[in-house]
Amino acid sequence: MKSKKKESHKPAVPARPSAPSRWRVWAAIGAAIVAVWWAYSPALTGQFLFDDTTLPFLHPYMRARFGILSAGVRPVTMFSYWLNVKLSGADNPTPFHILSVLIHLLNTGLVFLIARRLLEWTGAAGPRRDLLAGFAAALFLLHPVQTESVAYIAGRSEPVSVFFCYAAFAVFVYRPRPAVSWPTAAAVLVLFGLGVLSKEHIVVLPAWLLLTDFWWNPGFSLKGIARTGASTCPSCSAPWPAWSASPA
Repeated sequence: MKSKKKESHKPAVPARPSAPSRWRVWAAIGAAIVAVWWAYSPALTGQFLFDDTTLPFLHPYMRARFGILSAGVRPVTMFSYWLNVKLSGADNPTPFHILSVLIHLLNTGLVFLIARRLLEWTGAAGPRRDLLAGFAAALFLLHPVQTESVAYIAGRSEPVSVFFCYAAFAVFVYRPRPAVSWPTAAAVLVLFGLGVLSKEHIVVLPAWLLLTDFWWNPGFSLKGIARTGASTCPSCSAPWPAWSASPA
């Protein structure tokens, strides 16, 4: 009698969802550039208004001293103004508007990445996931509530702080394992600090991270918060969360 070989029953590893194709990515980027130009091109020729005229770089005395060390309570935002002054001078408002619009465009890309990751965790199929994430990004890009923070030079603290906040959250949700490694924690802390130094409302980010982990991470526990780099999840090699790896 031929001995039957024992069949090894290895658990199937679910395939990671495929990334969107390159042509879709470039098409989305092109559409976003056209949309942001259509929405904010009238503001690019706007003059300095209201609180713009009280910013340090517009005062002759402060202009002579304006630099990184005279940044005040929001040094990162003031540093962005300082860059504008060094690159294009302080008399032309157009470069200030252009930089604010570019930051808003970067924030839109982060919204797409974050929304796509959360939809991936819900098990949404690839085309539907990309479509919904694109809709969320388009809504963020063109919503009228963004007008003041993007078109108003003195409102730049909003898009700058949001950029660092969303970047920190993107690093957090795109970490490969439930455990928060030291490099991930360091990156989130640095981005969080830069966000707070841009505008103080970013202090809500830690609560956002904890709520995200509580809802999505099956290994989350209060004890695990204090153990950076050590997951409470029984199987740290599994993708997190467990249902996030459904095929596209």
